[in-house]
Amino acid sequence: MAFILAIAAVVVSAVQARRRDAAASAGLIAALALYAVHAGIDWDWEMPALTLAAVVLAGMLVSRSQPA
Repeated sequence: MAFILAIAAVVVSAVQARRRDAAASAGLIAALALYAVHAGIDWDWEMPALTLAAVVLAGMLVSRSQPA
């Protein structure tokens, strides 16, 4: 349940960041979508370095969704 809430929070933050500045958040959203699709197909989610990169990207996306 916590995993689903974390994913939902990132998706909501992506929508908010896209509304604020679509050009700046497009790369972050694309990179996270690519990671999510590829991790669903392959076993990349088991590699800590790749998962850490996705977590950092998600954190950047959440920070862009907050008001200045």
